[in-house]
Amino acid sequence: MPPGAGAGGVDVGDVVFRMLEPAEVGRGMAFHDGYTVLGSKRDRVRQYGNAVTPPAAEIIVAALVEAITGQDPYQAAGAA
Repeated sequence: MPPGAGAGGVDVGDVVFRMLEPAEVGRGMAFHDGYTVLGSKRDRVRQYGNAVTPPAAEIIVAALVEAITGQDPYQAAGAA
């Protein structure tokens, strides 16, 4: 095994990493491609990192609605 090779036999010197672009971070957090975040590249990545993903936000809000109203918001939406 060459020097610097890990357990899988890959030399870590051959591995190249890159930073994700803000749009890639947004996609990874379930924001649609057209979602707009303003600021520098660093600011946009930070904003995505501080965000609550849309699916998680939906679950949290639905739980709050149910706790306040006593109704399942998904059943109420389907009944309309």
